[in-house]
Amino acid sequence: MVRSFTPSRIGIITSPTGAAIRDMLRVIKRRHPRMHILLYPVPVQGIDAAPALVEAIQFFNREKSVDVLIMGRGGGSLEDLWAFNEEAVAREIAASNIPLISAVGHETDYTISDFVADLRAPTPSAAAEMVVESEKRFRDTVHSVEIRLMGRIEQMLETARASLREKIRLLGDPGRRLEQVVQRVDELVRRLALGLRQHVRRDRAAITSLTAGLDHMNPLGILSRGYSITRRMPEGVILKDAAMVIPGDLISTRLHEGEVLSRVERHDAADT
Repeated sequence: MVRSFTPSRIGIITSPTGAAIRDMLRVIKRRHPRMHILLYPVPVQGIDAAPALVEAIQFFNREKSVDVLIMGRGGGSLEDLWAFNEEAVAREIAASNIPLISAVGHETDYTISDFVADLRAPTPSAAAEMVVESEKRFRDTVHSVEIRLMGRIEQMLETARASLREKIRLLGDPGRRLEQVVQRVDELVRRLALGLRQHVRRDRAAITSLTAGLDHMNPLGILSRGYSITRRMPEGVILKDAAMVIPGDLISTRLHEGEVLSRVERHDAADT
């Protein structure tokens, strides 16, 4: 049984329009809404799929921008899944310095990628379940550690106070100097407790800032602000220039909610 853990950054290698990415994002959003996700879009079948998968794995290993990788797609025929049987893809998975989960097809589908990856998931959504612990459980764990830490510190401080009181009792009445020492110890204890509380507050503020940054970088968050992704169909090439289409081409526009299919009537290409 694989125990879930919570990395701070997850890299996903799959088609940006397939059911697999939607399933993984739904699971991750439910379990940890502020998780930082980096999607490397690739074709997952056809002659361009294997080179794109190799390039994606190399990119993440070169940039070192994520803690774990999920690579996969939804189910399909043997021919549809063949890119994940290619030798070049298998060798790149085996050479990856970043832990990689193979999540190809359904539970009954097996590819060579499953056997060379660090872990095989029966489905893409199961891969998301494996690597993302629920945010509530994560926060409960942090809170539990914080409580144990504060309790241990209080115990150490109380032991020190008891030891000091015992030494004072054995010394009898050493006078004003000893009273000053006791006052100094109590002041240091108070300052230590205050410093610890301030440190915890700073850490909480840092976590809040980081989670806000994660929300800003979320691909779905970018789409929700009015941006979209347009592809030339049927090959799915992302359009970056109006000159990439001609009148009559079919294009697909991915919005925050849903997808729009349209046909080009004319275009105004940028001057070169």
